Amino acid sequence: MSNWGAIEKDGEAISAWEFRALYLRDGTKYDEFLCPFCDVKLAAILVYTDGEISKSPHFSAKWDKHAHGCDGEPIEVDAQKSKRPESHYIPREMHFPEAFTDRPPPRKQRPKGLENDIPPPTSIEVLTRRRHAGSLGKPVPRTYLLQPIVEAYNSIWSKGYELAEKEKWSEEERLQWSKGCLAAMPLRLEDNTNYGDAFRPPVYVHRNLPRIYHAAGMVTRQDGRYQIEGSFSSKKPTPVQCRVVIDLRMVSEASPKSHRVLLEELEAFANGKQKVRWYAYATPTTADNSFRISVENPDYLYVKRRFPKTKP
Repeated sequence: MSNWGAIEKDGEAISAWEFRALYLRDGTKYDEFLCPFCDVKLAAILVYTDGEISKSPHFSAKWDKHAHGCDGEPIEVDAQKSKRPESHYIPREMHFPEAFTDRPPPRKQRPKGLENDIPPPTSIEVLTRRRHAGSLGKPVPRTYLLQPIVEAYNSIWSKGYELAEKEKWSEEERLQWSKGCLAAMPLRLEDNTNYGDAFRPPVYVHRNLPRIYHAAGMVTRQDGRYQIEGSFSSKKPTPVQCRVVIDLRMVSEASPKSHRVLLEELEAFANGKQKVRWYAYATPTTADNSFRISVENPDYLYVKRRFPKTKP
């Protein structure tokens, strides 16, 4: 399995998370994926899956082996390799988005006929491509939607519970492992941070930069806007009152798939009076024990049904 795929021979290396974000946002699908280093045909796993996934999307050389010693991954120089402590090691299969960015212009593909004229890469060309991708300009797994970042975040907590049960860890050991993993996972927002710092409950507000805040609440609808209201209990005597205001009045049939799906979900949650778990990338306003976020870009919000369980 590998994290990188291309949509044409000798094409740009694009992460499985990025292809997943394009699918969730616009319904974009590609007929064929190739290894960006050795051009072998790849199968996309968990990329075109609706709903939330608990394991990372990836590519598999299902029909043929990678060529010339390639494993589908860039070759990193020693200075760039992660110095993550062994106790915080994240298994290779747990890839994660490392950047949350605005959506770029559509990609241009070569005309199909031209691809037939490109010969298979030699062993030297495969090695050069892999080394180039592992240099300072190496590709970074990125996403244009908040959902894939939330999926990666929640997968660490789920893995922590799984390991705790298997290894008979204490609650403190489970928390230490999970928080250690999150702190070792880089994430580019407006600044360079990590998953542990990026995700915050409403009581830990970053005063200067946007972060991914999360809590639970009930969805209501008023004048074309939706609100998620609830309270967040902390060690403070009075719970923090949370309000997320979402303006989706500009969403139409011409909007991206993910925007229309979000509108449908909020409408269903409002009609069903269901409590939801919400995640929003924003800079909130606070006063006393109140916390408020306004969301105008649907890419910056992810909601899911809240199940009565202790896992996030």
